[in-house]
Amino acid sequence: MHERVPRAGLVKVSAGDDRCSAADRVVRPSVLQLLERLDAEPALVIDRCGEVLARSTGTDRLGLPVTANIARFVVTDPRAGDLLDDRDALADEWAARLRSAAELGDGPAAALAAELGAAPGSDFGARYRAAVRIPAWSGTERWSGRSWHYEAPELPGTPEHRLLVYLSDSSHHGRIAQNGETGPCPAPSG
Repeated sequence: MHERVPRAGLVKVSAGDDRCSAADRVVRPSVLQLLERLDAEPALVIDRCGEVLARSTGTDRLGLPVTANIARFVVTDPRAGDLLDDRDALADEWAARLRSAAELGDGPAAALAAELGAAPGSDFGARYRAAVRIPAWSGTERWSGRSWHYEAPELPGTPEHRLLVYLSDSSHHGRIAQNGETGPCPAPSG
């Protein structure tokens, strides 16, 4: 079922790209600078397995506890049930993300999926088997009764890293009103 996997990922696997590897946990200084500038907003640098490599202090606004892995938190942490209004949808999304990575030969992603599927009381194994789509890296999540719009683009030079940024519903709609529905963000003045 690899027709649903982006070709760029297939090229990386054939070139020996080992995603979620321990050697790639270093966050570049320029990316850390971005996190500092986003400090008031929830923002994290994660790898394809959901490992949190760095985070802004604004991440506390989500209520997300300091955790090493978002996927593990969503699936196995009892606090996630109270914090995440759409925990099932988010667990489905992490199943799609891990399956996509595992199908590209990512051993750590496959191992994490197996671990989550074997967790007591977890239905992650069934979610993983049912995940037959390309994962979404943008959308809306509900944390503690609030809607958060998120984007998680890959970071250039480190395709296994993503900058995951959340905007509250009011911030998101305010930016749309300020810039127009499809208009670009204004250029900085000065």
